[in-house]
Amino acid sequence: MRHALAPGNGDPNNFDINDCTTQRNLNEDGRQQARLTGQKLKALGIAFETIYTSEWCRCRETAKMLAVGEAVPLRALNSFYDHYFSRDELLPLLEEKLSQLRPSDPPILMVTHFVTIMGITGKSVSSGDLVVYDPATGESEMLRL
Repeated sequence: MRHALAPGNGDPNNFDINDCTTQRNLNEDGRQQARLTGQKLKALGIAFETIYTSEWCRCRETAKMLAVGEAVPLRALNSFYDHYFSRDELLPLLEEKLSQLRPSDPPILMVTHFVTIMGITGKSVSSGDLVVYDPATGESEMLRL
């Protein structure tokens, strides 16, 4: 899942991953979007064994607002858009994590960024969009709620 609506593009020049006040964050529309997505997932009976999230505040807050479980930060889901982290470092970490998943494993949710989803699936996603990804085949499909 791409994080919910956080108006703007990129992050401020004084970005600090440990300080939410230096990041582009969800607005109230984004919080509502995440809450509604969580409600729709629950209504459809979609549950997750584990929820992973980028270390960015907008991703962590999206996961919290979904209210579908406790989220675990995963460095591999961090953005490489503004080069705070390296694509060449993060995508192989994420590919390794995905390769460890088995078809018999319960579903997991990953809350991340546009560039990360595009890098793995080739899908262009808007804020709050979900993509179902099969690590066994590498196939992905947009999930419309």
